[in-house]
Amino acid sequence: MDKHISNDNPWWESDWLNELKFARNSILTALLGTVSSADAVLLSGTRGVGKTVLLKQLAHQIISSKHIDSKTILYLNLENICYLEWTLYELLIKFKQINKLAKDDRVVVILDEIGSSSKRINELVELRQVKGVKVYFSSSYEIDTRILGNKIKRYQLMPLDFYEYLELRGIELSNKTMHLLDEYFQEYMNSGGMPGCVGQGQDGYAALVDKIITGDVVARYGLKDMDMVKGFFLGLIENAGKDYSINDLAKQFGISPDTAKRYLNYFQEVYLIDLVEKWSPKSSFRSAKKIYLRDLGLYNLSSRRVLDQVLFDNYIYLQLKGATPKFVKEDDLDLGLLIKGDYLVKANYGGVEDEYLSKVIMRTPFKEKVVVSDYKGFQKIL
Repeated sequence: MDKHISNDNPWWESDWLNELKFARNSILTALLGTVSSADAVLLSGTRGVGKTVLLKQLAHQIISSKHIDSKTILYLNLENICYLEWTLYELLIKFKQINKLAKDDRVVVILDEIGSSSKRINELVELRQVKGVKVYFSSSYEIDTRILGNKIKRYQLMPLDFYEYLELRGIELSNKTMHLLDEYFQEYMNSGGMPGCVGQGQDGYAALVDKIITGDVVARYGLKDMDMVKGFFLGLIENAGKDYSINDLAKQFGISPDTAKRYLNYFQEVYLIDLVEKWSPKSSFRSAKKIYLRDLGLYNLSSRRVLDQVLFDNYIYLQLKGATPKFVKEDDLDLGLLIKGDYLVKANYGGVEDEYLSKVIMRTPFKEKVVVSDYKGFQKIL
């Protein structure tokens, strides 16, 4: 066991430096700023989005910028089968024995992929009660953190945004190359933002989705028909950007409405899709929702060519996600996404004019109405 734990923590024995030069600096800085607080910190996000790399970079930054003894930093990948029979508290004690730390020495514990089992969650509750233990933990599932108490900070790692994508690819835009912006943005929409899948196209995303469906959905929920589950998700990709009803989905796949609803929840919980509510002037009105994908690269799995308009609309949603947008529809026309109650944003990639659509948008009751046709236009309204 000592060897496995030591292998997970190379900074104990050397001036270890993560060889990956690319870093998600914004969220890394935010995580680093919580080191001195008593809060436990949850980092969530889709499997493959880069949580493990980020947590190891966090460990390095804690050591280098906060001048904290490297031997007081413990990182554990809890999906390592070697740790399955050990409780989190037992692993903490073993860590302190290995590095000859005193019982009350302050330590930072970084738990990668805490999982969804009640056993691990309860162990985490107990670990937080140990004096001098700062806890960071990650999950590829949506976790109900209420059992952990109030002092929880939550961060969600999203797929790469456009400029992170350029940075990962080593592309620097300058005055001389700015004319290539639209071309690079088109490549970004077609490629997607999962770091490990950039440049791999359909093959990369197919392997990632298979891993998520097999391990995080089918195995987690004890489902028997993996082909049905996978087929359902691929069907969601075909329906992305459209509003739907549970009954329509159930009929399309030949399953019960309850099963369709459960499957939708599963894919939400593993951060593959979002379901967006429709705006209605009657706040209590319940209506169909619209499906958006958590990463544009998932469209690579579509069985047909995906329109640039669909990709751009999904991109706009991902950028506005933090403002909890609702989609607006009238006379069977998609009028865009509403944020802050009175700010309507309509994606119209390429700027193709539609006089009737423009008139319908203008007569909506919202204070601000903006139509964006490209990346630069969207940046101007942010």
